[in-house]
Amino acid sequence: MKNLILAATGMTLISIMPAEAQAGPFDKLKKAARSVEQTARDAKRVKDAVEDAERTKGRSVLRGIAGSAGSSSGGGCFSSHSGSSSASACTAKGKGHGGRAGPAPAKYTAMTKCSTLELTNVMMGRLGEYTYQEGISMQKRTGLINRQPAAVSDGCILPSMGTYDSIYFEVDEQQYKAMGNSDDWDMQCLDSLTGEPWDQITLEPAMNSVKGRNMLLHCGNSEGIAECATGSNRDRQTAYQKKLKQRGKTAISFTMHDYHQESGRDYYCQFYNRKTGTSLVGFHWRLSAGRT
Repeated sequence: MKNLILAATGMTLISIMPAEAQAGPFDKLKKAARSVEQTARDAKRVKDAVEDAERTKGRSVLRGIAGSAGSSSGGGCFSSHSGSSSASACTAKGKGHGGRAGPAPAKYTAMTKCSTLELTNVMMGRLGEYTYQEGISMQKRTGLINRQPAAVSDGCILPSMGTYDSIYFEVDEQQYKAMGNSDDWDMQCLDSLTGEPWDQITLEPAMNSVKGRNMLLHCGNSEGIAECATGSNRDRQTAYQKKLKQRGKTAISFTMHDYHQESGRDYYCQFYNRKTGTSLVGFHWRLSAGRT
């Protein structure tokens, strides 16, 4: 009650103040500054949406539409797993990690016929922010952080992964091109427990989400990675592409998603070439809601 009285009193005082005192000489300037700030925030949201659409090959747009549809129905959520009848699945926003899947089931790795392409420079990490300093200014960029070398088994089976993990590797450029174009490749995934296939449009791991600028971090980076470059994201992107070309390599990466109605469901996937009947890689991963 006391707070209500104070609030009411405050409103009364404001209402009886002269118009000149309420307005103030800098109100127009403040309003213009707020407008500029809002425009900048809107531009950043558009930029982030475009980059996300590029990273997911448009799947983020589909997810946004599906999410809006779920909200309009009153639930605010949607089920993206083809085998689930649940209507309460939500797109996770958290930054947690539901753990990594166990070893890939032998019955699925036995079905994976590896191609002859050698996988080199294989590493696992996360796409996240790192910092570097310019004078007294601390700058932030996004790159592949928490990097660790990753071992390949049985020719093409990658280590098991979990939500937010990214896997990066390189293959011979000419040999990879000889296997065909993007239409000849297919990401095949199934629930490793039930063998049930999934909705590939919304759940498929994002391919080539790790860009050259994410690999070639800015020099003086907080990750302590020595192979670095200076300049803008575009400059470092171009520099990394030149490095790949000099080595005769093509970079390939996959990033594991975080949205699902259940935490801890494991999938086995293989990146399969229809033209040759072989797979470039196979991997086991845990799709979790990203909440801790």
